[in-house]
Amino acid sequence: MKKHSLRKKITILTVFTLLACTGADTASAEPDTSTEEGQRAVSIMEKLSERGQPGDINGDGVINVFDLMRYKNSLIEEKGFYSTGESAIDVNGDGLVDGVDITAVKSDILKQSKIWAYKSVPKMDGSTSAIPLEAGFKSKMLGVPYSDAKLLVEHHKTHESFSMLLSGENDMIFTVPISEDQQKMADEAGVKLNFVPVAKEGFVFVVNKNNPVDSLTSEQIRDIYSGKITNWKEVGGNDAKIIPYQRNK
Repeated sequence: MKKHSLRKKITILTVFTLLACTGADTASAEPDTSTEEGQRAVSIMEKLSERGQPGDINGDGVINVFDLMRYKNSLIEEKGFYSTGESAIDVNGDGLVDGVDITAVKSDILKQSKIWAYKSVPKMDGSTSAIPLEAGFKSKMLGVPYSDAKLLVEHHKTHESFSMLLSGENDMIFTVPISEDQQKMADEAGVKLNFVPVAKEGFVFVVNKNNPVDSLTSEQIRDIYSGKITNWKEVGGNDAKIIPYQRNK
């Protein structure tokens, strides 16, 4: 079979009012503990919960200049650490306590970036095709390997995750640009949406291996799916009707 592709944007879609709530538990559904992966996911979640807030060395619940001073005293003046635990010191979870951790703490204090704790990570959802994207986000935000972060992801597919966003069951979703009907749903619910483009995803079109057409332009593919082009001979192929397939709306 031959393949032709287009690209579409993947967007982070958030609700302004929901993201103001940073104290909610993270959006990981209860794993299936009857499987090995589920048991591993539970173990990861427990460790992340016990870890608390990375960067909060003195355990006062906030990352501030006092934590930065402790890094300075230990790493620069070699006075040793006194902290709530190694997980608080090693901000990015790379097994080292170094200048990278100091920079992360400083950036958090200056609000240039944020150090995330497991329980403060926004509840995420989205289309199943965007699972690797969310796993990448969680890996970076929580300082855990990608393979571990992927076990913390469970998506409810495009339309269900959008409905859950409007109802407040999640804070953000990874999705393609929404339809007019979905925008109308948000308007009727009185929900203001925030769109942040973050990636592009490829569309793949598969044709029979005996089809002599070996390439199509993006415009030709659009014309096929809009009904403007209906026969393969219009794009250099045989005199045969084009029967385009696509997923449900």
